[in-house]
Amino acid sequence: MDKDSVCEIQWNDVHKNNSLVSEVGSELEFVRERLHVVDENGDLQVGFNAFLAIWRNSPKETWKSRLFGMPVLKQICQVFYNIFAAALNKWNRTKKHW
Repeated sequence: MDKDSVCEIQWNDVHKNNSLVSEVGSELEFVRERLHVVDENGDLQVGFNAFLAIWRNSPKETWKSRLFGMPVLKQICQVFYNIFAAALNKWNRTKKHW
């Protein structure tokens, strides 16, 4: 558990263990492309919402979850996150990182 977190955070890398993808019930490529987080309520959060969940549970970062969680700003951030995630995934595949 990170000392700056209000809940336990465990990092599971599907690149190192592809079978972990079954825990979130999604396709491997989608999990590689977007961050997946099980939040404090046990709900799966994907993409930008995953960042909001992490920030919400990190005392020094809660301001980010409040600011970027505002409806209009959240929608804008989700669009930019999805574009960035797709580009990063394409770059990783091109570089044969997996």
